[in-house]
Amino acid sequence: MTTSSYAPRFDIRVAGLTMAAELAEQVLSMTVETSLDLAGSFGFVLRNPDNALLDSPLLDPGKTVEIHLGYGNDLKPAFLGEIAAVEPSFPQSGPPTVQVSGYDKSYRMRRGQPEPTEYTFMNDSLVAARIAVENGLVPVVDPTPGVKEKIIQVESDMAFLKDRARRYHFDVYVEWDRMYFRFPRPQAAAHVLEWGRNLSSFTPRVSASAAAGLQVVRGYNQELAQTVHGLALAADLGVDQLTERLGGSAADLLLAMARKGIRRHSLENPLDAKVLAQSLLAELLDGMYEGSGSCVGVPGLSAGQFIEIRGVGKRFSGTYRLRKVTHRIDEGGFMTDFSISQGGHSSLLGMLRKQIVEEPPPNRTEPFYGVVVGVVEDNHEVTAVPPKAPLGRVKVSFPGLSDRFTGGWAPCARPMAGKDMGFYWLPEPGDQVLVAFDQGDLGKPYVIGGLWNADQPPPATNTDGSNSTRVIKSRSGHTITFDDTKSGGEVVIRDGGRGSAITLNAADGSLTISAAGDLSLTAGGDVTLTAAGRTTTITAGSSVELAAAQGATKLVVSETDVNIT
Repeated sequence: MTTSSYAPRFDIRVAGLTMAAELAEQVLSMTVETSLDLAGSFGFVLRNPDNALLDSPLLDPGKTVEIHLGYGNDLKPAFLGEIAAVEPSFPQSGPPTVQVSGYDKSYRMRRGQPEPTEYTFMNDSLVAARIAVENGLVPVVDPTPGVKEKIIQVESDMAFLKDRARRYHFDVYVEWDRMYFRFPRPQAAAHVLEWGRNLSSFTPRVSASAAAGLQVVRGYNQELAQTVHGLALAADLGVDQLTERLGGSAADLLLAMARKGIRRHSLENPLDAKVLAQSLLAELLDGMYEGSGSCVGVPGLSAGQFIEIRGVGKRFSGTYRLRKVTHRIDEGGFMTDFSISQGGHSSLLGMLRKQIVEEPPPNRTEPFYGVVVGVVEDNHEVTAVPPKAPLGRVKVSFPGLSDRFTGGWAPCARPMAGKDMGFYWLPEPGDQVLVAFDQGDLGKPYVIGGLWNADQPPPATNTDGSNSTRVIKSRSGHTITFDDTKSGGEVVIRDGGRGSAITLNAADGSLTISAAGDLSLTAGGDVTLTAAGRTTTITAGSSVELAAAQGATKLVVSETDVNIT
């Protein structure tokens, strides 16, 4: 092999056209960066002696750029993206230059705040494939379990896919014209870098300070009124290098540590909870190993690939995943810098800083924004210790958060609440309610509404789709029913015992009072019965008796006689 074959080379193609040799010779330096966390980027600096490049359409923002790197005639595809910025420099001394930079095709997926998008009866793999195609990318996805009735997207495409991927310990990144949404997997043969040979520098770190051997997550299925749990053990994830890298005692301690309290994911079934627990624990364990290094340029390396490190001792030798790779070609030659993790997502420091795995801030209380489904435990606040003024408050537990925690006495938001007025209707113990928190303080709950579920169904249904019935129903079954049927409808007040009722018929304007027992009309003043029609009918099963004041004339009508006394 000749010496010239080791000379680093690059090939730049703009809008599909290879950069002319005379223009390529003006390139002073070049960088290509790929990352699992950020958009990949490129940049190159050219001499600009006569300012001809500044107005060249070749460097217009938006133009497609392909970069190939290698040695001699062996060039490998390293980057596909588009020009995002052109930056000339006119120094006080030295020739003027122009820097051209840009991003890969994931750049547009990270921009903007789209209108809410709804995906119905799809799983996350299908959603990811659809988004990839919409962005002009070839989807490379792994299957995900189950089918979701509805998935809502309110953030950028990349932020949305990153959130969905984290539930399965998947990666989301763009390489060339392909978008990956899949579990990390090593290539057939990892590139070997050995200290003292082709590894110029390597700074690794291993830490178990934020890891755990057991991950527990919990949620709450509002419809079924059931708590959902998910559990994952580090021993089940194939962490066979723990003892070798941490030592026996550290590994034993790790496997005995439990991590609980993940609450920023909506979990409604045990399968989702199990998958999330495994994903979060794997993410923690991956973050135990991190580091950075550099080597003589290896054009085939890119983020997401695996490398094998040798010659740095048993604890730190092994296979690592590339999280970020930067290729640099300048007057010093061709170098490749990289950062690594053991096999998955974020580094330990990144997890602590960005709270990617939901760790609360270490030095302050974490606000609890949003709403939570709760269950009423008590509504008799005057028996509280110390006693509470009777202001219509209830005590609520949160089965989706803890089996032991019960919040403070929560005021209940009710219509038209005011001084000695308003809609007074306290929830019963066992009722399911929706709770919000003042300024995110878990100790200041407010009940903002009640919820029905499979164990506590609503008093009426809308099976015919007309939505014509409104019902107010008490614990004992007393009801006020508003029937808004188009033909007229009615208002019915009915007791929950023997079924006495008052019916106001909107169609014919009639009023019917039906008493299952006795019926009494009592007035402090006069009673006037006026019928606009020609007939007034009073019917009794035995007799009709009309009497004025005591001792006055009385009229008695029986089945056979009429007596006036």
